[in-house]
Amino acid sequence: MRGLFTVVAAVLSSGLLATLVAFFFSSQLAERNTRRQKLEELYSIVHGQLERLQRQVRYLDDIQKDPSKINDAYQKMRADNAWRTNANERVAILVAIYFPHLLPVREEMTLMGERVKDLFSGLRTAGNDLMGVIDEQRKFFDVMAASYTAFLFEVYITAKRVNRPLWKFWR
Repeated sequence: MRGLFTVVAAVLSSGLLATLVAFFFSSQLAERNTRRQKLEELYSIVHGQLERLQRQVRYLDDIQKDPSKINDAYQKMRADNAWRTNANERVAILVAIYFPHLLPVREEMTLMGERVKDLFSGLRTAGNDLMGVIDEQRKFFDVMAASYTAFLFEVYITAKRVNRPLWKFWR
C-alpha cells in the first residue's frame, strides 16, 4: 500500500510540475509574441519617419535648384508632417507600455522633432536669406536623422532580448 501511495504521489507531482512548466513557457511565449509584434510596429513607424525625413531633404534640394518651387515643396512637407503627428503618439504609447527602457532615446528624438515647426515657419518667411534657412534646416535634419538611427539601433538591441530562447528566462 505504501509503495502504491508513493507511485501515485510521484505521478501526480510530476504531472503538476509538468503543468506548471508548460504554463510558464506558454505564458512566456504569449508575452514574447506580443512584444515582438509591438516591436515590429515600433520599428515600422520610426523607419517610416526616417524615410519621411529623407523625402524632406529632397524637397529642400528642389528648392535650392529652383527657389520658385518653394510653395510646392512646402505643401509636400506639410502633408508629410500631418502623418507624423499620429506616428509620434503611437511611438510614445508603444514605448511607455512595452519598452520603457527606450524612453531616453525617444525623448531625444521628440525634442528634435519639435524644432521642425520653427524651421518650417523660417522657411516660409525666409525672404532673401532662403538658402541660409535651407542650410540650417539640412543640418538639423542630419541631427534628427542621427537620433532616429540611434533609436532604431536601440530597437535592434531590444529585439535580441525579445527573441531570446524561452528557456533562458533568467536573463
